[in-house]
Amino acid sequence: MEGQFVRQRRLAAVVASLLILAALFVVSRFNYLLFHSLAEMFSVVIACSIFVVAWNSRHFLNNGYLLLIGIAYLFVGTLDTLHMLSYKGMGVFPGDSADTPTQLWIASRYMESIALLVAPTLMTRRIDAGRVFGWFLAATGILLFAIFPANVFPVCYVEGVGLTPFKKASEYIICLTLAAAIVLLLRQRRFFDPGVLRLLVGSIAAAIVCELAFTFYVGVYDLSNLTGHFFKIISFTLTYKAIVETGLVKPYNLLFRDLKLGEAALRAANDQLENKVRARTAELSEANEALASEVVERKQAEAALRRSELKYRELVEHANSIILRLDAQGKILFFNEFAQNFFGFREGEILGRQAVGTIVPETETSGRDLASMMRRMLSDPEVYSSNEYENMRRNGERVWVAWTNKAIRDGNGRIAEILCIGNDISARRRIEEELERSNRELQEFAFIASHDLKEPLRKVMAFGDRLHSRFGERLDEDGRDYLARMRKAAFRMQNLIESLLNYSRVTTKAETFSTVDLNVLIKEILSDLETSIAENGVRIEVERLPIIQADSNQMRQLFQNLISNALKYHGTEAPFVGIRGKKAAPTPGGTGSGGPSWYQVLVEDNGIGFDEKYLDRIFAPFQRLHGRDAYEGTGMGLAICRKIMERHGGTLTANSTPGRGSTFIVTLPARSVRSAP
Repeated sequence: MEGQFVRQRRLAAVVASLLILAALFVVSRFNYLLFHSLAEMFSVVIACSIFVVAWNSRHFLNNGYLLLIGIAYLFVGTLDTLHMLSYKGMGVFPGDSADTPTQLWIASRYMESIALLVAPTLMTRRIDAGRVFGWFLAATGILLFAIFPANVFPVCYVEGVGLTPFKKASEYIICLTLAAAIVLLLRQRRFFDPGVLRLLVGSIAAAIVCELAFTFYVGVYDLSNLTGHFFKIISFTLTYKAIVETGLVKPYNLLFRDLKLGEAALRAANDQLENKVRARTAELSEANEALASEVVERKQAEAALRRSELKYRELVEHANSIILRLDAQGKILFFNEFAQNFFGFREGEILGRQAVGTIVPETETSGRDLASMMRRMLSDPEVYSSNEYENMRRNGERVWVAWTNKAIRDGNGRIAEILCIGNDISARRRIEEELERSNRELQEFAFIASHDLKEPLRKVMAFGDRLHSRFGERLDEDGRDYLARMRKAAFRMQNLIESLLNYSRVTTKAETFSTVDLNVLIKEILSDLETSIAENGVRIEVERLPIIQADSNQMRQLFQNLISNALKYHGTEAPFVGIRGKKAAPTPGGTGSGGPSWYQVLVEDNGIGFDEKYLDRIFAPFQRLHGRDAYEGTGMGLAICRKIMERHGGTLTANSTPGRGSTFIVTLPARSVRSAP
């Protein structure tokens, strides 16, 4: 019965509303000015009613929604009253212009839409009623000053033309603001009764339609104006239903939905309390029995934890690695037994001391600042997750240790400790240093030997030339053949010695790195090879290349060898050489990691090519794939090129197919590369 009564009331309200709207429509046909006054007076009465409800509830409201809306609607009603009195035909204000009421309308709608947009954000906040009242009073005063005495408010309506662009744009902005208010209102739906929420959303939606109707009327008495006022009546009616009527009849359903639900939950909790007390009493007796069992289990767990900790400590203590923990300031917190034996410190002597100055020297033998490195490692252990440096035993002996470092962070993500695990690599370092020394000695020997061989060879060549010039005609055919072979062998020996010297000079006579523009370098090389390029009819294509940090002379030697090889080993087709660069991973067989941290320069040709099974062979010293009669050379050019790339931290390899040409790939670390301008 109650549900049927409610439906009947709603139906009666709808019918009454339709009859009122129909009566207003008739009035508008008879006297539009009277219709407009009734519509605006209706909205003003509702606005004042909302203010009365909100203001008298301000002392016990736990949120600012209703209070902000109430204060805002008081001043919206004030502006609407002035809009009604200044409407064309009322004769209250001098001038009887249609622009003034339109300006007041826009000002009122801006204030209303902004208040509806801000209000949902205050659902859980109390606001100062006096301060908010003052803000709206000041805003209203500024708007009225701009419209009346100052006359600086933008023109909204021009007689005979209609709405100005400002007025139309303002209506669209107001519509967007109201739409945003609906979105925010729906996000706060948990604070509203569903029926109240539907009324509020419907009210704002009707206001949007109202504003859209006011974007294209031409006369203040036309159909669009009439439609807009009808939807304003609908909007304010729904607002009245949602806030005034519902707030007076069912105040909890408006903004105190959480309190109402809380009270219902409290009553339910009170009903359940006695049952819970009885159940809890039974549980307590069971809990007492379970407690005794838990105590036993806890003791067993503690014993298991102690055994686990002991096992862990024994494992760490007896590990064949240095294990220690540092705090964020670099003080030693843990020092396992292996570390104690290795460094010569007992645990009681080392704990709490700084690592730098005890087991880490401030400066390495090479001069590296280890104190600064340790400070950086303590602030950013991930950068030094693995590194190698000199350490110091108690007796001052320097030893090399390879460390793995792991940050241990607290609950806030800050570094609390650093776990360091180290292994002695002193023997390996000695072997590496010995190997490096042997390589240097070998290179020096090759340089000295090659240099010393040049003098006797020069004499052999000089006397061979004299024999040829003075006695060549006197020798028989066999003698001339022997002399020619001797001179040719001496010339080849000279080339071999020069190549060997060049090979050793890659490291012994290396120059410091400087800025090298590969575009300029390649241009100079091609200029040097201009005659050979012209004789063979070679087509050259060079794309934009990077600027690098490198040994300029060695880069010239590298690319001159690669381009000269491309010119030398050409096939039957018209020779072609292409030079281009790109970012890429190292080629197979390279020593670096992949990714964009590497840059490649490719030297391509369409020459005779080679079988890639001989790839390693072509880069070895004195190795050749073709006989000396077919192609001149010592077999040292590519070996020198690869050694140059090793010195620059890069790689050199090639892709090739017999009869279809080769591509030599120079891979450089990108840290030494920047783009050409």
